Amino acid sequence: MVDTGDGSMDVMMDLEVTDSSEERVVDGRRIVQISAGRQHTCALTRAGEVFCWGANNFGQLGDGTWIDRPVPTRVVGPERLVRVSSGIDHTCAIRTDRQVVCWGGNDDGQLGDGTTIDRDIPVVVEGLHDVVQVEAAAWFTCAWVISGSVWCWGRNSVGEIGDGTFLRRRVPVMVQELSDVVDISAFGSHVCARTSTGSVRCWGRNDHGQVGDGTTTERRRPTAVVGEMDSVQIVAGGAHSCSLQRRGEVMCWGLNSHGQLGDGTTMIRSQPVNVRGLRGVAELSAGSGHTCARGTSGGVECWGSPFAGVLGNGSSTTLPQTTPSPVIGLIDAVQISAGSLHSCALRSGGQVLCWGYNGNGKLGTPSTQGSSVPIPVEGL
Repeated sequence: MVDTGDGSMDVMMDLEVTDSSEERVVDGRRIVQISAGRQHTCALTRAGEVFCWGANNFGQLGDGTWIDRPVPTRVVGPERLVRVSSGIDHTCAIRTDRQVVCWGGNDDGQLGDGTTIDRDIPVVVEGLHDVVQVEAAAWFTCAWVISGSVWCWGRNSVGEIGDGTFLRRRVPVMVQELSDVVDISAFGSHVCARTSTGSVRCWGRNDHGQVGDGTTTERRRPTAVVGEMDSVQIVAGGAHSCSLQRRGEVMCWGLNSHGQLGDGTTMIRSQPVNVRGLRGVAELSAGSGHTCARGTSGGVECWGSPFAGVLGNGSSTTLPQTTPSPVIGLIDAVQISAGSLHSCALRSGGQVLCWGYNGNGKLGTPSTQGSSVPIPVEGL
């Protein structure tokens, strides 16, 4: 999500925007958003097309095949899309009519079409309208609709659907005791939502305190994060969560074994702590074991697990990075997205860059060689 400066988020619902240097021209197309998942990555164009690359063992690239693609391939379909979200093994997007389509793995009903059949092309999520934001996570999906309510579907083994049960849902159900939502984030098996007042509520898996309520008890319904929250962006990672506060600091909580909370320690935190040394943050993104922040000037810093170069700082160390470290050579980013073991950024000049682990070609290059510094996605 991109901070608009007034505490709201530009969800890119309007495709007919004026020309901007923040959009990447590709064969007459313009890139307006990127999304990194576990083993695949997707990019959205201004024309409403989506291109994906990486693993395709469940059809998550949406090109009508089950063949891994190390370079971008177009998602099948005539629909114009306005936002895309890459999950563990599935992908979802919002159409111009504000309905949601999903494709990929569907063992737990995460595609929301009422079945458990994997799909290699997009299918419409049943009974969901007026969607502003969709988040594909680990075997489940959530969407925020214009009324301020949140709807989720798919796996529900730890309460991640937020309906007060542990029942798997093949079609969307409304999250209980939650309203006035303006931003959501889901990645692992938990979800966080931000309201118009800046408060944050989370639910789902909580074994490492990622719900932020001071406990490690699973939550089947939204639970308030401890402390005074005045959030302008909320992000959920693999087993941690972070909030960009209106006054500028970043706070994180949850699993911290790799330093992904950025507080200089590896101590698990069941309530928010401040990330050290960050100033002028415009955007956050959280992956499985790392977190990244984009500054207002376009620089990017990451912290947490250094596995396979996912922090982008050129280091070969295996030690946790417990405080933010600059991504090498990236000074003009306009959007970032952290996946499980890789990260990507969209530059103001147009390039899409990725770094980290490159299994299945999720960095967007024909080689499966990983990189500890950003490298261009080929064909974008």
